[in-house]
Amino acid sequence: MNKINVNEIDFSKLNKLDVESSENTVYLDDKNEKIYKMFLSKDLDLSKKKEKNLEVLNGIKKDINIVIPEHKIMSNGTLIGTIERYIKGEDLRDINHRFSNIYDKILFCLDMSKTLEKIHKENIVVSDINPGNIRIGEDKKAYYIDILNAGINGRSPLATSKILLNYIRNVKIDTKNVTKELDRITMMMLIFETLFNKEFYYITYYEYMSRAEKIKTLMDLVSYYELIRTNQKNIDMPYLHEIISDCNVKKYKKEMR
Repeated sequence: MNKINVNEIDFSKLNKLDVESSENTVYLDDKNEKIYKMFLSKDLDLSKKKEKNLEVLNGIKKDINIVIPEHKIMSNGTLIGTIERYIKGEDLRDINHRFSNIYDKILFCLDMSKTLEKIHKENIVVSDINPGNIRIGEDKKAYYIDILNAGINGRSPLATSKILLNYIRNVKIDTKNVTKELDRITMMMLIFETLFNKEFYYITYYEYMSRAEKIKTLMDLVSYYELIRTNQKNIDMPYLHEIISDCNVKKYKKEMR
């Protein structure tokens, strides 16, 4: 992996993006091909942990839809940012203006779920699963675009999503031990948020059941909605694609027309 000194980068030729991020200042090159992420934190220990994660990530399988940085941005021997490929499309949180059919969104969610399982098989816990870290490409595939803060090979993750923190706060469990199980719970909550376009704990039971009468896939998921909503601990949460299939979703979509 190439190392680039920060002084070699002409930031005046880059476009600063207006993104909601507490982690990075983000720039896009003029060809819309590369993303430059400059870390906001000056914590040297955190930087070393990210660099160690980056070394492991470069060795995982290439058939997983995650964006791994291609270059390190360095300053005085310290990792202060990364350069990675830009996925043309939109963040998961921005898809509602383009995709109004709920079954299109469910297909995206299935793709997210399948990728999460592949990530877990690499002994990685994402922890920071949120709609700003998943991008829907022009190929309608879901890409994890900010994986550097993950917990890798048993190490604690470097960041935790607001969605997971809300769940942890409600069920009163230890945040230090983020597991694959908690990743699956977070993913399911994100799926519900994507389908209802609001934060999980604002989705009322009445609202859920009213929509489930029309959207068959929601009825398939109602028991998992109830388990999370009632703050159950130790939920045996499957991946979404273990509950529903692409074929059924496409069938429901045709019936809806």
